[in-house]
Order: sequence, then C-alpha cells, then structure tokens
Amino acid sequence: MIGDISRTGTYRKAILGNAAIAFNNKSVLDLGAGMSSSRVVLIPGSGILSFISAQAGAKQVLALEASSMADKMAVVSLIHSFTQGYADV
Repeated sequence: MIGDISRTGTYRKAILGNAAIAFNNKSVLDLGAGMSSSRVVLIPGSGILSFISAQAGAKQVLALEASSMADKMAVVSLIHSFTQGYADV
C-alpha cells in the first residue's frame, strides 16, 4: 500500500484529520496489518496504517498479521520505537 500514493495519502489524511475525535488516546486494532492484494510488490504490506494510527495519537496500536510479514513489521516497529523514544513495542 505504500506504493499506492493516492490510497495511502487518502487514508493518512482521513486518520490524521480525525485524530482528535477518533484516535487520540484510543486503542487501535489493525487486522491483517501486513498483507493485501494491492500492497507494494517488493514488500507485501508494511503495517503503514498502524504507524499512521500511532502518529494520530493512539495510546496503543495492536497490529495483527498471520503471514511472515509480521516478523518484518516487528523489526521495523522496534527500530522506529527506539528512534522515536517510545517506551514499549
């Protein structure tokens, strides 16, 4: 989905535009966070909606993925948490 700039941008705009009422200090569950038939060809999925939800102020984001992409998402999430100073992943 990262490669689909139009769709990702629309989701980003909708999430961040409604952050105060829908995401700020809320828990978010992203089912199938890493796989979709229309996601990026090189890396099938990325958990981008989980990351955008965190940017919108969600107090907790739970990204569930049943494929091997979950391992890659865990590494990216861990690296991101260290660079952003988050307490836990």
